[in-house]
Amino acid sequence: MTTAVKAALLGLVLVLLAPLDAAACPLCIAAQDKSVQIAYMAASAFMTFLPLGLIGGLVYWLRRRARQLALEEEAGVIRLPSSSARTNRAA
Repeated sequence: MTTAVKAALLGLVLVLLAPLDAAACPLCIAAQDKSVQIAYMAASAFMTFLPLGLIGGLVYWLRRRARQLALEEEAGVIRLPSSSARTNRAA
């Protein structure tokens, strides 16, 4: 038997045995109770929507801050550096 055939057979055995390990998960067996299923769904929803909410909040804050800076610049309260000022400094 070549090394490739041995590796393929070992991979096949591991794939066939993997469902037995998954069925032994104690949390999956505990989820047969209705209250535990609701807790799993709530935790899954929380873990799904928390990062989305954080990213959405950051985008909202950045847009609001950019709008506020633009209004302050129009009112003459502040003066933001222009792109030509940046290129002059580098030269």
